[in-house]
Amino acid sequence: MKRFAALLSIVFLSTSLLFAEEPTVALVLSGGGARGMAHIAVLEALEEEGIPIDLIVGTSIGALIGGMYSVGYTPNEIRGILFNLDMIELFSEAVTEEGGTLDRAFVPDRNHVFNLRFSGSSIGKTPAIIGDQRILELLGFLFAKYPNPIDFDELPIPFRAISSDIMSGDEIVHDFGSLVRAIRASISIPLIFAPFPLEDGRLAVDGGAVDNLPINVARALGADYVIASDLNAFINEDKNQAETLSGVVIHSLSLVIQRSAFAQHEDADLLFTSDLHDISIMDAFKLEAIEQRGREAVERNRPQLQALRNRLKTERDLIVRDPHRVGSYALKPDPIIRSVAIENISLTPKPLFFDESLFTFMVGSPLDKEHAAELALRLRQVRKQNSLASLSYEMKEGGTLGILARSFGQTGNHIAMGFIADMGVSNTLNDTYVWFKANAYLDAALVHVGRNNLSYTLAASLGEQTAVTIGLIVPLENHRLGALIGYGSGALTPQASVVNAARSAPLDRKIRSEFSYGYTIDKQASLELALRGDFIFIHDSILGKPFVAYPHAELSCVYSTLKKRLAQEGIRFESSFVAGYDKRFLFSGRLRLHHHIRLSFFDTLGYFIEAARLDGPRELIESFGEVAIPGYAPHMLKRDMIQIGTHYQRYLFDVFSYPSYLRFDIVGALFNQTNPIVELLPARTGFMDLEAFDLGFGASFGVQTPAGDLLFSIGVSIDGAWSISMGIS
Repeated sequence: MKRFAALLSIVFLSTSLLFAEEPTVALVLSGGGARGMAHIAVLEALEEEGIPIDLIVGTSIGALIGGMYSVGYTPNEIRGILFNLDMIELFSEAVTEEGGTLDRAFVPDRNHVFNLRFSGSSIGKTPAIIGDQRILELLGFLFAKYPNPIDFDELPIPFRAISSDIMSGDEIVHDFGSLVRAIRASISIPLIFAPFPLEDGRLAVDGGAVDNLPINVARALGADYVIASDLNAFINEDKNQAETLSGVVIHSLSLVIQRSAFAQHEDADLLFTSDLHDISIMDAFKLEAIEQRGREAVERNRPQLQALRNRLKTERDLIVRDPHRVGSYALKPDPIIRSVAIENISLTPKPLFFDESLFTFMVGSPLDKEHAAELALRLRQVRKQNSLASLSYEMKEGGTLGILARSFGQTGNHIAMGFIADMGVSNTLNDTYVWFKANAYLDAALVHVGRNNLSYTLAASLGEQTAVTIGLIVPLENHRLGALIGYGSGALTPQASVVNAARSAPLDRKIRSEFSYGYTIDKQASLELALRGDFIFIHDSILGKPFVAYPHAELSCVYSTLKKRLAQEGIRFESSFVAGYDKRFLFSGRLRLHHHIRLSFFDTLGYFIEAARLDGPRELIESFGEVAIPGYAPHMLKRDMIQIGTHYQRYLFDVFSYPSYLRFDIVGALFNQTNPIVELLPARTGFMDLEAFDLGFGASFGVQTPAGDLLFSIGVSIDGAWSISMGIS
């Protein structure tokens, strides 16, 4: 028995020495953005010649393609995945979701199309121009069968990804942990994608910043032969490209990455250089042409490739692989999700207002293509609702689905612009069937100025009303004291409304002064008490009242987790109570509740209830509310109303990465009969004049965009009202 054991030991040792004497072959893949498709031709050529790969080292797109090959995707499978991606959807994602302005009762939230944040030492509200939400979703699915953490030497082919520490400039060689995070860090092209936070606290950018062709890394890891593929060896000498912003950025990056790569060319045993000088690293619409250039590079180097094959053949076995085989990754079973854990990977973590319960529907399910699509949809919805930069996932040990939340630290100083607009036709208008209204606005703020920590605000609007307001805010943790003064002109009376074809010139003017106290809880609930003095000069002589002085106080409250009109879940409650004086004491009260309930990934059921008794100066448009019945045009103004409605909404598909929905509404309302656009309202006969009733049915197609919700709607009512409209709000 002892002799047998000794014999086995000798055989094992001899075999180990034999394997140790085999030369190791490393494949090094450079970065180069969309040009990376040329790497696929190199992989296919190596398989065709039977050359084994013992180590893969990749930078940027080279890390992505190299990582996929190392875990068991075949070149043909890599091509199928990358060539079938929706590039517009992948690269049109917003860098971060807007959180909107501070909620105020019955004041529409402003969606900013442009938002520039700045401080004394920095500018810009985000560190990139393209969001990485879809890319992280892709990486989470592509590498789900190799959970975090994993030793990269234990992959079917040992693998290294290269990134750069943005603070120190040090090269980072990823060899353990998360494949998703390592590859995402490696593809962080400066300015294009945001630097990525690593688990050890470092902030990483694209590895091309320090080592775009890491041949020396492969040598240091013991490779005897190094085969390299460089996507940037040919320089674009077209000077016209340097006269565009994108051209300057790309050429500047190329200068950095080419210098380190050229210095290592001679250290490769075989070097493939694809001539891609006339194809940008961001040109994702020329993938076939890029791959063809890769094939041409292979054929130019075919004699050297075959010479290396013949040399290796004398030193170790060669294996020619079937190009149409099913890869080892596809043969592995899909991971089963056993639990969910949320991790905040932000550099400056802020409280998250959601928990694992939103994702427990995945527990017990395999992370296959169908379930991954459902998970991605939920991630995007929660990301939008919580104004995050990204909300992605990776598989972890023990079947844990790791949800990775990230937001950017932002300075409060900002300049932002946006707009709302709608147009349509309806038979409820006065003397016309057509309306169009649009409003543009600008918001700016300087925060924490001086020793007293004061903040200054500026708000301006152009459209139905042209107004400028200057404010001063004293922040006290969750409390705030404010004062403002503003001047505006335009359509301040119902008769001057833009939907009134017979309107007078919108030359009304208003001066407002305000002192306020506000209290905010977790950005979801706010309470505000405002004391205002309004002085209005009315242009329309028909009203017989050229001047209105209206001192009043308003107590308002908002609780909202419903950030968008088309949001699939959330609740919004708002109330406003106003007491003022205009030759008599006036009292107004208004309550509204919106509730959206998710029925499934695609379906939402919602309802709203509103009751309003408004008693401001009858000459002013702000003393009225609008009827929400489908079929009615905007500015159907009422002072007394009770409205109840319900809607069903279904997610359809993404339009350039933005979710689209089909929605059906039913709304019924009781309201006062008189139209203030046509005549002054008479005095009330009771507490509320609810003289008329109507019930409307509407259908809408909507798309959630960074600029707001884009809606195409039709509506009819049992009283004969109808409308067709489109708008963004």
